[in-house]
Parts: sequence; C-alpha cells; structure tokens
Amino acid sequence: MSTPSAFPPLHTIKPTSTHTHTIIALHGRGSQGPEFAEELFEGQTFNRKDSPRALTELQMDEIHEWFDIYSLTDPSAREELQIEGLVDSVGLLQNLIRHERSLLDGDASRIILMGISQGCATALLAMLVGQHKLGGFIGLSGWMPFRAQIEEIGRKGAGKPVICAEEMAAFFETTFELEGPKPDVAVLSTPILLCHAADDEVVDIGLSRQARAAFEGLGVEVEWKEYRDGGHWINEPQDYDDTVAFLARETPEQRWR
Repeated sequence: MSTPSAFPPLHTIKPTSTHTHTIIALHGRGSQGPEFAEELFEGQTFNRKDSPRALTELQMDEIHEWFDIYSLTDPSAREELQIEGLVDSVGLLQNLIRHERSLLDGDASRIILMGISQGCATALLAMLVGQHKLGGFIGLSGWMPFRAQIEEIGRKGAGKPVICAEEMAAFFETTFELEGPKPDVAVLSTPILLCHAADDEVVDIGLSRQARAAFEGLGVEVEWKEYRDGGHWINEPQDYDDTVAFLARETPEQRWR
C-alpha cells in the first residue's frame, strides 16, 4: 500500500525532551489536525494536569474525512463506499508507523495509535491490518468498520487469536485487496482502551459497545470506559484521567503526567 499524494503534510507536535514514544492521533470527520490538537490540549485531568504532549496528528483532504460513509447511524449501510478511502488512509498509517518505528529503534511497542469518531474507526482498522503489537490503542467515540464481518471471523476462530489472525488476513486480502505481509497474531495483543459518552448525539454509544464485543470475540481484552456525559467529545476530566492512567500502565517507563 502506498501513501496517496492527496494527503497534506502531517501536523506534528515535537517532544519536549528525548523522543521515547509516539502517539499517532486521528481527528474526527469534519475536523483537521491543528484544530484537533488545540482542542485536545485544552483539556485537563482531574488534578488539572495538561494532556500528554508527544503527538503526531493527521489530517485528510479538503472535506476532512478519512473515508466515505453513507450513514453514521448505521455504519454498515453501503459499506462498499468505505473501501477506497479506508485503503488510502490505512496505507498512510502503515507508512507512518513504519517511519516512527525507524525513529524508535524498530520498537513498535513505543507507538500508540489513537482516534476519535471516524478517526477511531480508521485507526482501529489500521491496527488490525498491522504486523506488530503496538504500545496501545485508544478509541474515543468511535465504531468498528465492517464489524459484522469481523464478528464472523471471531466465530470462525472460536476466539483463538492464531486462527482469528489467519481469518482476518484472508478477509483483508479479499475485501481490501491488500498486498504484502499478513496480519500477525501479535497485533491482537495490543492493549486497547475504548471510551464513549452515553449522551453522544453523533455516534451512538451502542456502536462502541458492539466494537468491544467484536474485539472480545477475537479473544482480545478491552478496557471499557463509559461516561454519563461528554457528548461527541472527551469527557473532562475523567476521560483524560483514564487515558493518562492507561498510558502510564502500558508504557511505565514514560512520564505522561
């Protein structure tokens, strides 16, 4: 998969000290990298700590979406429309992950993939297509693309990661015509945090619950955080606290506060 030339340059926030980890964060539909970064860093944890500042953000083209989607109420409607954009966006992410690994001594466990809304859906698929266990995946107010097909993979694999990885490889190759290395079972051991607010008026929380169930069907453990309010954004301060705690636990050698 190659990186499409239509993508603009990355919005990158440089580390304030030694580069030990990279967070690749994807904005939602209708947003942009700089806008998402500014809004993200305005939030604070319960102890009024600023958010982690070691971030690479991506932004799409002029319509600011990662892939075409027919319905946010039912993301499974006319899924064929999503394939072209997902192939391009996932290809971009795979190239970026390879680049960041080269800067981190080849250590994919020092890369965290994160996304909100449609950015979450895109990052989620990119993680499953990958060939390495990442340091973590953080999904906010999102959903799982092609969830029904991935749930079927879980049923065929009976929740056994090795079999599920083989089934996923066949699915991605057939549906997305992917070439190159197959998804490795190590991908399914990436730590996952999913967060969603019950009052989200854009992406129903039920879609995140379905994503969690699909992951669990693949034999993947998911840390699930459900908030009473927060809308289609990040519950403050609890979501920030939960995200920082997740990062601190999965990457204990790095200070996130």
